[in-house]
Amino acid sequence: MIVQSASLPDCANQIDSCLYHYGYGLPDINKATINSPNRVTLYATGNITPKNTNLYRVKIPSEISRPGNEYNIKIEITLSYKAEPRITRKGTRSYLSAWLDWEASKPGENLDIFKDRILSQDEDEENAEMPEQDAVVPPDNENFKWVISSRSNSGEFNSIRRQDGTLQKDWCIIPSNKMPTDFVLAVKGHNGWQRDISKEIPYSVVVSFEVIDNSEVDIYNLIEVENRIEIEIEH
Repeated sequence: MIVQSASLPDCANQIDSCLYHYGYGLPDINKATINSPNRVTLYATGNITPKNTNLYRVKIPSEISRPGNEYNIKIEITLSYKAEPRITRKGTRSYLSAWLDWEASKPGENLDIFKDRILSQDEDEENAEMPEQDAVVPPDNENFKWVISSRSNSGEFNSIRRQDGTLQKDWCIIPSNKMPTDFVLAVKGHNGWQRDISKEIPYSVVVSFEVIDNSEVDIYNLIEVENRIEIEIEH
């Protein structure tokens, strides 16, 4: 929650290597501990094994994505997990017993489309490894513009990949009328040096949606009502 609440100071926009100087930014005690009308934070904890994926869906109410809305929404995601290190090895894949990363749905992808895409990805161990250098790929104009990104040749910080650590944060800003009906997040497990793929890796993941330029939008209640879970009470 502390990392999720952090943001880079304005002066960092002038520093190319600001992540090296500021990390993920300066934490905000209010954002770390409470929600507010213009910001809602959702979190989950779980366990996962390599070669498996856990999916999370946040339903976005039509009031937010209605055409004609002109405010901007900042989406922030933080993933933290615990794995066993091997200090004689170098690189995330060989240093950790297993490693996790996350991937968010693209605009226009609902739960079923995103699930089919994620689960149909090649599960071969070689493709699951993290190469030291990324292949050159064209930018994905249909994806959200994540600041850090999962590839070192995309995002605003070209020398950094968000999955190169056990604490991974990224964020983007999108117009409210571009928000999808479903915002889906996949937490994916991959092999490290540990050959026992049945060993679970504990993790926590946090997602925030914040209206940054319209104080009249109560995004907290809009998303809370849309994602409310009915609890059965036994008599």
